[in-house]
Amino acid sequence: MRHPLLINFIVRYDQIWDSDAAEKSGKVDFVHTRVKHNKKEKALIAFHSRGYRLPGFYEEVCKMTPTDGSVWTEEEKYQFKTAIFREHKDMSKVSKAMNKPVTECMTYYLESFKQSDEYQTLKSVMRKYAGNFCKGILSVPVFCDGCGKGGKLIVCDICESHYHLSCTSPPLASIPEGLWSCAVCTSLENTEQKIQQMSSMVSGNDTCSKIEGSLGAAESSLDQSSKVKSI
Repeated sequence: MRHPLLINFIVRYDQIWDSDAAEKSGKVDFVHTRVKHNKKEKALIAFHSRGYRLPGFYEEVCKMTPTDGSVWTEEEKYQFKTAIFREHKDMSKVSKAMNKPVTECMTYYLESFKQSDEYQTLKSVMRKYAGNFCKGILSVPVFCDGCGKGGKLIVCDICESHYHLSCTSPPLASIPEGLWSCAVCTSLENTEQKIQQMSSMVSGNDTCSKIEGSLGAAESSLDQSSKVKSI
């Protein structure tokens, strides 16, 4: 008799890319050459869900929201700036305040906000907070972005989030030498590397001939408006 407290779990993984099927379709080059970088990740997933077929793909990609915040309104940008200061760069809280994915908020932070004058102001504010806390002046300390508690924290060199060594993913036994990035930033970097690796499929002389052939087939299946226009 099965123990009443024992529960069987079935773990399911959703496949988001099939290299063999993509190569057999002969149309993956269309995605790499026609889809803009800020939609490419979503486009590749959609392309897989369509069985690597192009009909209707162009229209679907056109409706996709870019993942870098490039189409944010001035009001949304102001909302982000307010949230990033108020939440002390806690991107999960900023995400909830913005009602947008954490990855989208993080990408906007890295690609746009860090290039602004407001970022320099934010750095000064965070340093003042940390300095005042160490001196016992500040009553509100900088908390760990993992557990929400204070203490000795390590800082991500990319997003400047704070973590206990035991709260990092994976946990650290000691403070690493050189630059260190948190799991969120590492995940974003890995995603960009994967996209770049996929893009490398269209480089080289042999692939150039494949591009011409696949683009010719792709263009014949699309409307005239999609032939020379990036998505």
